[in-house]
Amino acid sequence: MDENTRNLIKKVERSVFAGNRAAAAKELGEIGDFDAVPVLLKALEDSSSKVKAAASEALGEINDPDAVPCLMKMLDYPESYVKKAAIIALGKIGTQEAVSGIVKGFRDPDKLIRKESVKA
Repeated sequence: MDENTRNLIKKVERSVFAGNRAAAAKELGEIGDFDAVPVLLKALEDSSSKVKAAASEALGEINDPDAVPCLMKMLDYPESYVKKAAIIALGKIGTQEAVSGIVKGFRDPDKLIRKESVKA
């Protein structure tokens, strides 16, 4: 793991500001380092919806099938943009288990989530 990845992981774990945590999570996804997966999975439990969505997106970019169960839990979250990020991530991962999560989105009361599920 390089120094930049280590610094981003520290930001996700320790920054007081949700915007900084979300930006660091997004950047970890862009880097695509599997070493960041445990921190991103933990970030799905963050108090900030912005961080949850960014961590979901990052996990989709990294494309780790082990993240699917945690991403599926995000489909029960009340905020649409968190669910949308999880569905997009599940679509990128594309395993059979991920597809079952996407199918769950077909029954969501939110039209945006249903639409995103079809796209995924």
